[in-house]
Amino acid sequence: VDGLLHRQVFEGNVLINDTNVKLDFNGLVNFKSDVPQIKCVSKVSGLHLDKINLVPSDTNGELSANFTLDMSGKTMSELHGNLFVTDLYYANPKRRISIDTISLADKLIPGGHDIHIKSTIGNIDIVGSTNLFDLPYAFVKVSQPYAPRWFDQKILKGKDTTQIFDYSLKLRYDPKIVGLFSDELSWTDTLQISGRVDAANADFELDMAPLTWSYKEYVFDSNRIEVKPSKDSLMISFNAKKCATNQAMFLENFNVQSILTNDSLNAQVSWFNETNQADSGFIDIWLYRSDKYLLNAYL
Repeated sequence: VDGLLHRQVFEGNVLINDTNVKLDFNGLVNFKSDVPQIKCVSKVSGLHLDKINLVPSDTNGELSANFTLDMSGKTMSELHGNLFVTDLYYANPKRRISIDTISLADKLIPGGHDIHIKSTIGNIDIVGSTNLFDLPYAFVKVSQPYAPRWFDQKILKGKDTTQIFDYSLKLRYDPKIVGLFSDELSWTDTLQISGRVDAANADFELDMAPLTWSYKEYVFDSNRIEVKPSKDSLMISFNAKKCATNQAMFLENFNVQSILTNDSLNAQVSWFNETNQADSGFIDIWLYRSDKYLLNAYL
């Protein structure tokens, strides 16, 4: 440590050379308020995500990056500022990922935040009554009524569940990034999703612009997805110009209109082929839980 601590303000340089992380911090930290104000330039390398409990399940992942940070706020919900990351590199025994730049600009606006995240692979924009720390819990709040087994109500205790904001996501396909979730998923052009979240009323909208994508041997051409709540149900619309497999089997004008509640799913599936190579059809599917069986189905 090489610096000065005066009246709860530290300014200087901190070097850490540990087996689980190497840190070179140069900047200022103000401890006068409940939330420290930080302005620094830092370099992190050899960061083992599991050892310091950032991602306990990632037992072999290692991260390195350069950071420029300028954040302040009287409370965690008011914390705002800028973060600029360069030369981000992640590696584990199976894959290596690098991102040139990532920038976060979080600006206070009346009643909330104006948040913009930009990188070489895509952008995220969020505007409204929310903040970076409570943001994930808004999605949990609006999803919990429709999938209670997946989203535990207990994790919302003490969190802001009155958030209202608009969001948009643009993501270019990068096989190394997407490969973290699945090596068999890919798409062309840019994935674009936009919508609105009203956590207080468990209301939200999701609209995916038409996209051609594939998973394993299945290809969906000009697929559009819309999700909207309606009373106690979730309306899900799935449309594609064409659904095909790599074995030349396909359905044209494929459409799925479904209604999801906390214990059932009703889906109407239809397709209309404009060529003579296949027919058209319609299927009505009803899935529900009961005391006797975990899953019941009617076709």
